[in-house]
Amino acid sequence: MDKFLDRFLGKIEFENEFARLKVRFLFGLLILGTALHFIYLIDHFLVLKRGYIILAGDIVGLSGILFALYLLTRGNMFFAGVALMAGLSITIFVDNAVADFIKKDVPISYARVYISTSELMFLGIVSVLFITKKEIFLVFGAVAGLILIFHFSAINSNPMAFAIDKLTPYSYLFGMLGMVTTMSGIGYYVFHYVEKIEKAHADSERTIKKQNEQLEAIVETRTKALQESNQSLREFAYVVSHDLKEPLRTVNGFVVLARKTLNANGNGNADLDVLLAHAQKGTEQMDLLIKDILEYSRLSNVLPATQVVNLSTVYTKINERLAQSITETNTVLSIEKLPNLIGEEVLLTQLFQNLVSNAIKYRHPERNPEITIGISLKNGVKEIYIKDNGIGIAEKNFETIFEAFKRLHGNSSKYEGTGIGLAICKKITGILGGSIRVESVEGTGSTFYLALPVQQ
Repeated sequence: MDKFLDRFLGKIEFENEFARLKVRFLFGLLILGTALHFIYLIDHFLVLKRGYIILAGDIVGLSGILFALYLLTRGNMFFAGVALMAGLSITIFVDNAVADFIKKDVPISYARVYISTSELMFLGIVSVLFITKKEIFLVFGAVAGLILIFHFSAINSNPMAFAIDKLTPYSYLFGMLGMVTTMSGIGYYVFHYVEKIEKAHADSERTIKKQNEQLEAIVETRTKALQESNQSLREFAYVVSHDLKEPLRTVNGFVVLARKTLNANGNGNADLDVLLAHAQKGTEQMDLLIKDILEYSRLSNVLPATQVVNLSTVYTKINERLAQSITETNTVLSIEKLPNLIGEEVLLTQLFQNLVSNAIKYRHPERNPEITIGISLKNGVKEIYIKDNGIGIAEKNFETIFEAFKRLHGNSSKYEGTGIGLAICKKITGILGGSIRVESVEGTGSTFYLALPVQQ
């Protein structure tokens, strides 16, 4: 059946599935109507022998159905409905009104107006499926009224016409005219309100589209402004950091030179040397801070990559870069079998290096560091973890540690750093489309969990 329908309707482009099914239904309805009308035509002409005038009316009706079929296959539903309505209206007029006008010597009941009325009303109901123009129903109502008046006049001209149920002849006419007019009026007002609803819907769509365009323009403008602002901030951070480094090198150079000169001349002063050592350490700390600021600023320009990264390669690089710290602290660094990640090798290396370096830095004073990199499955989500047996983190600081320049142990503590390492880790996981969190018990150790894109 689908192949048969596609042969005739396959070239029509439909707005949606409902429209496609509607046209297929109407096509099938017209095919059925063609078959029934053809049988109706043969019955009138060959069996009942009603004459050539009735045959002509039936042929006009059949032609209307066939033409409607043709128009429907071209996607012109409106004119298909008009052709169907016009052709069958002529058939109803000829088969009923003209036929009864010819019958002068046969008793005819005024109730035969019911036949024309029922056929016209059925035609109107079927036409609703094709035609969605309200004005057509006013025209159809007028034409149907004229057919009924002519049919009534044809019956009334017959001297043998009679009424039943004690009704006056004109009761039939007015009753049937009322029914047809009511049906046409209902059709008109239904499509009148459908048009209003469609107009309101179209207006709403235009308004929404306009608002969306305005919103997109605002978002685009603000995004551009934000990008320009971020770029300015990055340039400012770079320039400031670069300008600070030069005088810092000068200060540090003079401090180092002063210490060497005093010690070489034998004019060393223990208190002065301590002060100069603090100054040197301060300049070194400031230099480290500037480097971290530059690194954090640089990450704002990094775009996410989609290459496959083997974590074994990352692990090898971390071992090489942190070899001295691992040896000096007797750290045991082990890695379990891990999946490949989707990301950028440089960023992932920096991420894992920062976390392992932190685990070594914040080791427990009474035991050697033990660090394990593995994978866990929790609530259906795979997470890579970096677990240590260090000093741990208080639960109240689980969020704070990922903020830039937030140092839990203060600037004067034995743990050196700038307080930006974990902020960089969070920035990298965000760039890679993942997240980072921590679970820890003070005095026992910490476990950092990374939810990152995994190669399937």
